Amino acid sequence: MIELILIFFGLIIILLLLSRAVSRLLLSLLGQTVANIAVFPGVFVHEFSHLIGAILTFTTVYGFSLIPEETDEGEIVLGKVTHADIANPFKKIIISTLPILGGGITLYFLGRLFMKKVILASCLI
Repeated sequence: MIELILIFFGLIIILLLLSRAVSRLLLSLLGQTVANIAVFPGVFVHEFSHLIGAILTFTTVYGFSLIPEETDEGEIVLGKVTHADIANPFKKIIISTLPILGGGITLYFLGRLFMKKVILASCLI
């Protein structure tokens, strides 16, 4: 059991490192503006999932933004949901992890949509 947990966290670390590497590569190849446009659909799904999580947990939402902005540290934030402070750990977990579910659901339906088109196109050939 402990081996599975270590493998899981090892894979998470590898995924995070790969994600950062791909982001840096995309940024260097395309430039900031084009890279922002390229990742916009994912940012939308991610932030919208946080928003849905806040609404489902009855957490007050103060703001929702998909406009990139630079922080004081010089980092670019592509989107954000601003909500009330949460003391309940279950609400925090729901709001913070819902993008995993939202992204998965989005990929599932996009896959079904495109697979139908691929199957239909192959039948016509």
